[in-house]
Amino acid sequence: MTLQEWMDEREMTDALASKHFGRTAQTVWRWRTGRSDPSAEDKAMIFEKTQGRVTPNDFYAIDYTKFDKPGSEPAHSP
Repeated sequence: MTLQEWMDEREMTDALASKHFGRTAQTVWRWRTGRSDPSAEDKAMIFEKTQGRVTPNDFYAIDYTKFDKPGSEPAHSP
């Protein structure tokens, strides 16, 4: 779940989220919009304060559907 999705579920503004995370509203906006990447420490804090709903991997736009599932045939043969 992205930070934006987590905030939307709670109808949380950047100002409210900034109080929840202990950072400025501008910092939350940068994280939420992808303008900046939270530090490793901030990603751990976000994970903790969202009760694991937003993970460090959620800050990377990776389409996991393109990867093979364990035990399946490879998507591309050499």
